[in-house]
Amino acid sequence: MLRMLKNSRRSTLYSTMAAFAVLVAGLAASLAASQVEAQTRMACAERASLMDHLSKNYNEKPNALGLDARGNMVELFNSSNGTWTIVVTIPGGPTCILASGQNWMQQERSAKRDVEERSS
Repeated sequence: MLRMLKNSRRSTLYSTMAAFAVLVAGLAASLAASQVEAQTRMACAERASLMDHLSKNYNEKPNALGLDARGNMVELFNSSNGTWTIVVTIPGGPTCILASGQNWMQQERSAKRDVEERSS
């Protein structure tokens, strides 16, 4: 009788663990699918074409650029009327819009402040 009780508890434990594993796998698959969906909705194009579009339609010009941790080029485009766009260019791949908006304000920086920040 004791052996049957232990086997019953073990069976319940295994069933609970299996259900939890299925739940975790389903959650992981759901998160992966939503990330893929978000990436497929991202506006991407050849870099020259996207730059031309930003210039002609929004009067945006390149303002700043840098490299992210993966070696992708990240650029900021903005216009004198306050519109802005941040894009990323994947080496050998497309250029994609990461964010865009309005009311961009350029912060003036002094050369002295730049030197002080770099030396600290």
